[in-house]
Amino acid sequence: MWVYLGLLIIAIICLFQSNIDKSQKRIWGIFLSFFLILVSGIRYDVGMDYLAYKEIYNKICHGVTTDTEWGYAIICKLCSVVGGTAQLMFLLMSIATITLFYKAYKLFSPDIVMSLVIFMSLGQLYITTFNAVRQCVAVGIFSIAIYFVGKKDFFKYAILIGIGALFHTTALVLLPLYFVLKTKLTRKIKIIIFVLLNFSSHIIFEIILSSPFAVYLKFENFASEASIINYLYLLLGIFIVLLEPKIMTKYTDR
Repeated sequence: MWVYLGLLIIAIICLFQSNIDKSQKRIWGIFLSFFLILVSGIRYDVGMDYLAYKEIYNKICHGVTTDTEWGYAIICKLCSVVGGTAQLMFLLMSIATITLFYKAYKLFSPDIVMSLVIFMSLGQLYITTFNAVRQCVAVGIFSIAIYFVGKKDFFKYAILIGIGALFHTTALVLLPLYFVLKTKLTRKIKIIIFVLLNFSSHIIFEIILSSPFAVYLKFENFASEASIINYLYLLLGIFIVLLEPKIMTKYTDR
């Protein structure tokens, strides 16, 4: 607990200092990113998937065949070659993930330190990198790939999504999103899509159950009822969708 409180204090200091001297925002952003990497990279037995990733790492290093994507397997092999343990793998994955998100915020955000503080504060973002290690690297790569949607460069977008798939196959689902993000959707269309997605959730579950990722639906946190936090995230999403034309007018990359 004290580690996270300390991280929160550091984040608040970085936020205040970056607003006192706005020319130093990049420096304070790098400073905060360093501590985000430090906490997630040297953690031990923190996160639901920690021990599972450690076991996969040991299997890969001992030549046991696994279904793990090539990108992650290569990272594990490199750590083994230099005499590292699973802890080195977690550190390298942490460096990759936080660096990718830092780069994405640098590309799109008018206030990189504020973006990093939000990233750290929302449980579905920073804390999730402690669990979905491979998938968060893929999401980080996708965050940068969005830049090429604005540049109308499908080839570079597809290349980055392909690299993301080397860490988690689900990244391939994001490939057709290029054409969706290029399309300007009205508020009414967004609401209709939102309603359809909610009513078709059982179909989505059936698709997942017939895939290699069915095991995730058997976890207790998926089987339990939605918490108040889930509903707050839902309300936040609806709020952004409904007010996006007014609150995002200055950001052409929205």
